[in-house]
Amino acid sequence: MNNKKLLAYLLVFAFIFSVLPTVAFAKDVAPNSLEQQMLNYVNEARKVQGLKPLQMNNELVNLARLKSQDMIDKNYFSHTSPTYGSPFDMLKNNGITYRTAGENIAGNNDVQGAHNSLMNSQGHRRNILNSAFTHVGIGIVKGGPYGMMITQIFVGNPNFAQNSEPTKPEPTPKPEVKPEPTPEPKPEVKPTPKPEPKPEVNPNGETNQNLVKTLEGLINGERKKAGLSPLTLKADLSDVAQLKADDMVTKGYLSAFSKTYGTTTDILKSKSIAFDKVNESIVRAYDLNAAHKALMNSSRDKNNILNTEYKELGLGIAKDKANRYTIVEVFIKPQSKTTTNPEQTVTKPSNTNNLEQEMLTLINAERAKSGLKPLVMDAKLVELAKLKSQDMIDKNYFSHTSPTYGSPFDMMKKYGVTYRTAGENLAGNQSVAAAHQALMNSEGHRRNILNPNFTHIGIGIVKGGPYGMMFTQMFVGR
Repeated sequence: MNNKKLLAYLLVFAFIFSVLPTVAFAKDVAPNSLEQQMLNYVNEARKVQGLKPLQMNNELVNLARLKSQDMIDKNYFSHTSPTYGSPFDMLKNNGITYRTAGENIAGNNDVQGAHNSLMNSQGHRRNILNSAFTHVGIGIVKGGPYGMMITQIFVGNPNFAQNSEPTKPEPTPKPEVKPEPTPEPKPEVKPTPKPEPKPEVNPNGETNQNLVKTLEGLINGERKKAGLSPLTLKADLSDVAQLKADDMVTKGYLSAFSKTYGTTTDILKSKSIAFDKVNESIVRAYDLNAAHKALMNSSRDKNNILNTEYKELGLGIAKDKANRYTIVEVFIKPQSKTTTNPEQTVTKPSNTNNLEQEMLTLINAERAKSGLKPLVMDAKLVELAKLKSQDMIDKNYFSHTSPTYGSPFDMMKKYGVTYRTAGENLAGNQSVAAAHQALMNSEGHRRNILNPNFTHIGIGIVKGGPYGMMFTQMFVGR
């Protein structure tokens, strides 16, 4: 019997500020009844919080519809379009400037269901209730694997006629998890990093050495106040951070992903720098103290600075023509002296922890309500699920396709797990209850949890990463 591979994907994004083909543009497009219905839900939620309603803008509606249609046509679910690039690329290529911007994407067969899922996700809720946003474009297109594809593009203080520069320093945000199933995306091919010379002096004559020392003092000052040991500034890590900072200034972007070098993990690997865990913080500001304050006001970046696992630090600082600093901070936990090859062996199964047992209880309670048999926790699947969660934290990604293990089905096959049907749910959240609720509010993930063909489950919950905890649920039917 052919394996039935049932796959559900959990993904969320919320961006702040930051190029590709110009889109076909129709300024006279007007929102349809579904889009107006969603706007009503959005503004009702803002009203409850005492916020001003968002204005629907036809130009943004057009871009949002194009994005939704593109996801259906090209069978992907991502903030980065193979046709248009990021939402910021779309805005820029159509002459729309702004102080701050963001995007929510969802797949659902019902507008209210989609809105409820977005509101139950911390990152998407933050976009909807962001007081800095003033305008929105909502594009709802019927089709795709979920019935409808929904894109919300938010902007604050837009200028639809001329360019302007954002002025408020903001740390580069990272994805936060939103429950929406998606077909597996094809892996992107990233160019091999090419070393570039590092500028030793900024345009105004400041030496990078002095700037780096100042920033190092700010970071270790925070750690000292928290009773933590200082991070060790490493030259090789600073080379990586400087390479990234220079590239962003030269090519005019602010992102964790470089079109030149790929991710920071890619650069570290290209330079043979071994690590067990890595993360980075990126910020742009006119002043080092303001940049550091912005990072400390971001829960994710503050966690990087005060993380007890990180021991080594790399700092890169570049200054652009507008005298703004672009700062890259790379944090790593050095590689342990003894490691195992995940391609050859799996570590000895460990007992299910309390968090994983709590999630199993919630899952089986949902199944009982639907008259379904409870799922049995399988030690081998628990083992694989923990490896997958840890791998996503260590290699700083969120995907059903692991650069280490491949797809969940590859992973099961590799380690001798047999099944008639299988599936996987992924989530990132700060609590078990919130992660479970987000999964149950997503049609695809709910379908996995309530699938009568599944008999066994492995739950792997690992603390760390940008969301607080990473969750992997592996289901099989035998």
